[in-house]
Amino acid sequence: MTKAIRRRPAGDEGFTLIEAVIAVMIIAVVIAIAIPAFRGFSGSAQNRAAQTGIRAALLSEKAVWLQEEEYTDDPDALVAFEPELVFFEAGIAPHGVVVTLAEDDDQIVCIEALSASGIMFGVWESATEGTFYGSDRTGATLGCGAGAPEGWTQSGW
Repeated sequence: MTKAIRRRPAGDEGFTLIEAVIAVMIIAVVIAIAIPAFRGFSGSAQNRAAQTGIRAALLSEKAVWLQEEEYTDDPDALVAFEPELVFFEAGIAPHGVVVTLAEDDDQIVCIEALSASGIMFGVWESATEGTFYGSDRTGATLGCGAGAPEGWTQSGW
């Protein structure tokens, strides 16, 4: 008798409607969890790419300063040290590095990069005061003044 109950009738193969609905619900829950996590990871990667460009430009600036004892905003001089850098002129930068010198002071340089996520990252470097890091979530240009920007830190982004 138990053998007869366990056997399915011929042609009764496949999933029941409830099994199919449960499988679809499980897939939907996994997708609902994965998509926001992926978006967070891609934004973080975009920010790191902008910061990496700034760091490479900063190392080139320091190499120029060691040779010339002054910073430069000439992209050709910086690319000589770091050929992979992509530079843009101030105010035009879609997603590249912008290098500017402080007005009337070749001992202060500012390096900015706009992340693809819309955050502007920057470094303010002075031969006498050190390096300061900051960012602006509005994507606004950070500028290059005589003193370190307010709220920026020497410990990084």
